[in-house]
Amino acid sequence: MVTTGDKLRAFALARLDAAASALDPGAADPHTGIHRARKAIRQTRAALELARKPLAPRAARVSAALGRLCRRFSRIRDAHAAIETLDELVLETEAPEYRRALRAARRALVPHRAETLAQALAADPDWRDARRRLAVLRAAAAGLDWRMVRSDDVRKALRRGRRRVARVAARARASADAALRHRWRRRVRRLRQQLAIVGEILAANTARRPLPLPARERRALARRSDALGREHDLIVLRRLLARASTLPPATRTTLRRFLAAALARSRAATGRR
Repeated sequence: MVTTGDKLRAFALARLDAAASALDPGAADPHTGIHRARKAIRQTRAALELARKPLAPRAARVSAALGRLCRRFSRIRDAHAAIETLDELVLETEAPEYRRALRAARRALVPHRAETLAQALAADPDWRDARRRLAVLRAAAAGLDWRMVRSDDVRKALRRGRRRVARVAARARASADAALRHRWRRRVRRLRQQLAIVGEILAANTARRPLPLPARERRALARRSDALGREHDLIVLRRLLARASTLPPATRTTLRRFLAAALARSRAATGRR
């Protein structure tokens, strides 16, 4: 009989395989590969969290190591996300003054994106070390005693995830603290991923006590996650632009004014969702 643990194990290992494939040096676009690898690693960590209690403490160690590996690519992700955010803002903005400033910002940040990627590849050519670490962690994940995991463990993990989201939301919703709101974003994203896993592979695992699939909750989490993600991207963009020494003072002033208004709108929208 295929158990809940068996299904979670297969999912986690498949996502780690996807992460390794995304980092293959033959990939056409390294930024796309890094995005896919980070997403697959986060999905693996979400699956490990669903099995947190029966697989403790080894699963927690594997998850923490995966988190450290994912953070290796954070600077590259931020540099690329800033360019993508600027492209979106140009399309969304009608005022010529702001469009000119956003295009100037893009020109200033494109070399930073290229330099960030080049530095990372010089430190880890073809991502050989990252892929080696992934292989080691895949073996560690495969060796966990997944058959100990039951549907009730998943239910309890989902309840814990909901409590964690509610606790941080109560503090972050009316706060401008970027670190606190980023924690809110991460917890929302984790719960969203866990519900997606339940929907994809576990919902029909037991007829007696089917695992929950609240469609309304999943939609609300998707909206919240996307809104908080946009806010985070604006904050990253603002930080990178503050270091862009090639921008003229007048353009900097225009961008600061524009991003302050964009962030205020984003936070107001997040608070209403």
